[in-house]
Amino acid sequence: SSSRYHNPNALLGYGIPNFIKAYLTLIDSLDTSTDLSILDIYPNPVSAQQLQLLIQSKSPLEVSINLINLQGQTMHIQVLQLAEGGNFIQILTEDIPNGTYFLEVKSTSNKNMRLIRKIEFLN
Repeated sequence: SSSRYHNPNALLGYGIPNFIKAYLTLIDSLDTSTDLSILDIYPNPVSAQQLQLLIQSKSPLEVSINLINLQGQTMHIQVLQLAEGGNFIQILTEDIPNGTYFLEVKSTSNKNMRLIRKIEFLN
C-alpha cells in the first residue's frame, strides 16, 4: 500500500504508506457474519456540524441511516447505496438538537444500532 511498493529505490525505499488503503484492505479481509457492520463513529459525542461513519458492506447494498431520539421520533433519515468494502459517510447534525440518539443503519436483511450523543459547548 506504499507509493513505491512495486519500484523501491535507495532514497524513498518502499515509499510513503497509504494508510487509508491499508486500513480498507484490512477491513475488507475481516470476516463478519452479517452483510453490513458499523466499524467506527466519530466524533461521539458529536459537538461539530457532522458525524462521520465507517460502514463495512459485503456487497453493494441500499441502506437507510436513521437518527432516532429516546422518545422514538426519527430526527434524520438518509437513504444511500453502499459499495462493497469500506464506506465513509457523513451525516450533517447542525439541525439536530442536543441529546442522546440511536443511530440505526438498516438494510433489507440487517439492522445495526449504536448510541450517540449530540452536545454543544457554550462559550
